[in-house]
Amino acid sequence: MVKKSSVPLYRQIFSDLRNQIESGFAFQDGKLPSEHELQTKYQVSRITVREAVKLLENLGYVRKSKGASTEISYQNGIMWDISTITEDIQQNKTDLESVMVNITKVRPETQVSQFLRLDCETDFVYRIERIRAVKGTRLTRSISYIPANLNIDFTNINFGKKSSIYETLRQLGQSPALGDETLQAVNGDPLTCQMLDIPDGSALFYREKVTYNVKKVPIEYVKAFYNAKHVKYYIPNKMM
Repeated sequence: MVKKSSVPLYRQIFSDLRNQIESGFAFQDGKLPSEHELQTKYQVSRITVREAVKLLENLGYVRKSKGASTEISYQNGIMWDISTITEDIQQNKTDLESVMVNITKVRPETQVSQFLRLDCETDFVYRIERIRAVKGTRLTRSISYIPANLNIDFTNINFGKKSSIYETLRQLGQSPALGDETLQAVNGDPLTCQMLDIPDGSALFYREKVTYNVKKVPIEYVKAFYNAKHVKYYIPNKMM
C-alpha cells in the first residue's frame, strides 16, 4: 500500500485482492475476508474497502451472498477494467505488461493535429504503438501521439514491459491533469485483430482520449482498441 501514490487506495486494494483471487491459492474457503478484516489488513476506512470490493463485484470476481459474506465467483478467466490498466502497470503488476511495437517521429495526420492543436504541415509528433497483455492474452492495441514540441525525445527512452507513458511525462515535467475521452463499440479491422490474435471483425471497445497538462495544453492523443472478450469499463457512482 502506497498512501501517497497517485493511484487511489481502493484501486490498490482492488488490484491486490484481484491478484490473490487469480492466483487460486488465496481464500481457500471461497469467501473474501470481512470488511473489518480488510480494514485492519490495509489500514484504511470502511468506505475505501467497500469501493474496492464493489469494483471486484462489478468485474465478476466476487458476489454478495444472502448472509454477510462475499463469495469468490472468479472462474479462471481473464477480465480487466479498461480504466485500471495503466494504473496496474504503474504498480508493477507481475502478470500485466506493455510490449512496444514501435516509436517513430512523424507528421501528424489531420485528426491528430486537430486534437493536439498542431500544424500538420510544420509540426511533428512521436507515434508510440504498444500492445498490453496479461498472462499471454493480448488485451489492447494502443497508438499514442505526443507533440514533439514538448522537447522530449521519446526515441531515446528505453520503455520496459512495465513502463508507462504517463509516468514518463510526469518525470519529465509534463504531468497529466485532465482528459477527454470517448468509448465506442466497433468491429476490429484486420490489422488490429491480427495484433490482438483474434478473428477478423471481432467485437472491440474503441477508446479515444486527449490528455492535458495543468495548463490545459494537450500532451497526448491516444487511440486504443480493447479485446471486448476480456475487458470491462467500470464507472463508479458520482454525486451530480
